[in-house]
Amino acid sequence: MDTQSEQQAQKQSLVTEARKMVSLFLEAVETGKQPTKKHESSLAFSKNSLKAFASSESITVEIFRGSGGLRSIVIGVKKHCAESDVVEYGCGALGALTLYDTSTVIELVKVGAIDSIIMAIATQAEGGTDDALVSALKTLRNLTQTEENRTTIFKASGIEAVVKAMAANGDYPRTLSHGALVLSNLAFGNQIIKEAVGNLGGVAAIAKGMKDHRDFQAMQARGSLALRNLCYQSEDNQKVAGENDAAKTLLATIGAYNDDREVVHQSCVALANLSSRNEENRLRIVEAGGVSTLVKLMQTYTESSTVNDDCISIIRNIAVGSSEAQLEIGLSGGVACICAAMDKFQKSEKIADKACTALRYLCFLSENRDRIRELQGIEAIINALRRTNDSSVVLENALLAIGNATFGSEESKAIVGRCGGISAIITAIEQHRLNAGIQEHGCRVLRNLADGCELNRRLQAENGGVNTAVFAMMGYPDNASVQEQACAMLLNMSFSTANLERLEHADVHRLAEKAVNLHTKHRGVQLQAGTLLDRLNGYDVTGSGETRAAVTEHQAPSNNHRRGLRNLFHTSSFRRNARDS
Repeated sequence: MDTQSEQQAQKQSLVTEARKMVSLFLEAVETGKQPTKKHESSLAFSKNSLKAFASSESITVEIFRGSGGLRSIVIGVKKHCAESDVVEYGCGALGALTLYDTSTVIELVKVGAIDSIIMAIATQAEGGTDDALVSALKTLRNLTQTEENRTTIFKASGIEAVVKAMAANGDYPRTLSHGALVLSNLAFGNQIIKEAVGNLGGVAAIAKGMKDHRDFQAMQARGSLALRNLCYQSEDNQKVAGENDAAKTLLATIGAYNDDREVVHQSCVALANLSSRNEENRLRIVEAGGVSTLVKLMQTYTESSTVNDDCISIIRNIAVGSSEAQLEIGLSGGVACICAAMDKFQKSEKIADKACTALRYLCFLSENRDRIRELQGIEAIINALRRTNDSSVVLENALLAIGNATFGSEESKAIVGRCGGISAIITAIEQHRLNAGIQEHGCRVLRNLADGCELNRRLQAENGGVNTAVFAMMGYPDNASVQEQACAMLLNMSFSTANLERLEHADVHRLAEKAVNLHTKHRGVQLQAGTLLDRLNGYDVTGSGETRAAVTEHQAPSNNHRRGLRNLFHTSSFRRNARDS
């Protein structure tokens, strides 16, 4: 069956369902307790049009719509909103027809369907049936397709009605789950409505519904989706969800339904959104066993880029600013899983970005730096840098990850040089000369890699590293951070006669003097540029043989000098990066 035939069959099925619901709706109205007023206009509520549509296939939806049939159902639902059967079947008919075509949706809104359905939900909230509420909620959700309709529902107190229904029917997970979907849809793309859902108790109701009905899979699936959407870029909703045990509940959902990839995916994204800006939620995730749950999930879904991406997002979040979390992630196999994901999903820019960011923070601990080196994680970061050279965001995180992963280890620094990392970093810097952040972070990384590593000093020189730093200084004379890191990079390259000659020929002396004079109050620039000038002033390029400081080929920096550079790198890269991100 081709696509057009499938669509036609689906539409026919909707019409059949609508006819059945209209027939049951008529019966419910006939036996209802609410009497029909004699002065009611036949145009407003026409049983004839309803009967004709229910009994004859020759009456199409278009004819039914044109004859006022939709208005009749809407009025009937509103008039009999306290009668569960009328609401269930009337909304059932409307729900099927909302899926038929957009013209029907437009007409339903025009004849007041939104007000009628909201009134029915609010009335059925106390004393109504689960079936009636589910029918009404499903139909209201179908009407949330456009921003205009969502705004209309919001202004008609739709959030209040849905939350009321959820609060009064906590024992009915079907009602709760469909209520969660309505609230989720209403908030789509609208920060005001999103915040209103949280303020009016919607987020708390969803979290409670998931917690109370862990055995009802649909509640977990719909609730996690709703929490994902409602907590996205909403610090208030993240706070409310966390205070209502959402982190622990979502982790329990992952554990209980780890064979359902969609539930796992929605729950993971919800956890990522919960922890994106809320430190308390990050701690809650760790305390609830989140690290082991995520590691186990990555080990189970080794072939799923989606699940790995989701898990790395959460690990990245909880690793920020918490040495306890960083340690647990390393001990439980989290570093190994991230490195494996980078290798497995090399074409995924999203995984590369999140993995580099996660490793950047995990490398605050020396134990994790050792793990990354042993797991070929440094090579994986370099490969990610090469593959994502067009993305400045990924590139910046990759540079910071390299710097942190190699901190304090000459062995790790040498790995970067041996796997072609120096040339890759220099290429990346040169291709992003208009990005000040990449100039700064790139020079900082090269500065660190050259400190105490003769191989990297040589490779930087051979691959045009002097010009790279010079262009950075020339391009951003007013940027003190770029000037500091570029000068420090050049200083670490200056411990050989050949490199000193390169610096002199590149007019580094003039640029360093300019940096000193321009950034008189910047301690880092004064220290790095000043020391660089001392090096250059002590070197004779005239060939006379007279120098104020003897320099021999391949002479390494003094221990004190090297220690100073490391401390500066530790302060500027480790601690500040934790705050910036």
